[in-house]
Amino acid sequence: NMADLPQIKQPVLIIHGRYDRMVPVEQGLMMLNYLSNVRIVVLNNCGSWPPYEHPDEYNRFVLDHLKNAK
Repeated sequence: NMADLPQIKQPVLIIHGRYDRMVPVEQGLMMLNYLSNVRIVVLNNCGSWPPYEHPDEYNRFVLDHLKNAK
């Protein structure tokens, strides 16, 4: 439920493929309006599967997020 999202206080990382045809990148950007502690990464030349299409970048962002999430 979108109304519950502002209650999330933990750091959130959204990694989105720019050319995702299933969930448009605008959906990820919309989340910026609902979450107070959010970071979004948009990977260019990427579709629905960032972990498979750009594994090195994806892993770097996830590990950085986990190490620095406060």
